[in-house]
Amino acid sequence: MKTILRIALLCSGLVIAASPVLAQDNAVFLGGSFTHNGNLPTTVKGAVAALKDQTNLPGADLGFSAKLAGPFGLALDLNYSHAPGNTQLTFAGGPEFTLRGKANHLFVHALIGGAHQEQATKFPITNLADSSFVYFLGGGVRHFFGKHVGLQIGADYFYTEAFKASEHNLRATAGIVIRL
Repeated sequence: MKTILRIALLCSGLVIAASPVLAQDNAVFLGGSFTHNGNLPTTVKGAVAALKDQTNLPGADLGFSAKLAGPFGLALDLNYSHAPGNTQLTFAGGPEFTLRGKANHLFVHALIGGAHQEQATKFPITNLADSSFVYFLGGGVRHFFGKHVGLQIGADYFYTEAFKASEHNLRATAGIVIRL
């Protein structure tokens, strides 16, 4: 876990340090997230059951997007989600494609990184923890109200292999974006 956090901080520092040289349209995203942490339901009955399940994790999301060249950029994402008995931390980075308008910026990204999950059991001494890789495929829209402040809404499909089982997950995020 400490190794993942050290790598996350190092990569974030490198992108932030290099971004003024590389770009003129960098953005920082601060927002909330809602993650369905488990295989996606395939029926309406399964979706209703999933909404009541503890595998749904509210959380916080911190993202950074740096424009590299033209519509292409680099995106970094750090997410912490928690519900009673279930905690998840993910860090990922990768390419982002942005279609810019005057106020709206549509974006899609493909991110890869790591995930750490902890699940509580009846006996605290036997709590489960596992780390694995994770990849995100998703996108959303950023709407700027002025030159520097706006809102971002996005959704991601992500895949991880925690606790020796593959999981196909869904995450939705919304929050404030600040353009540097």
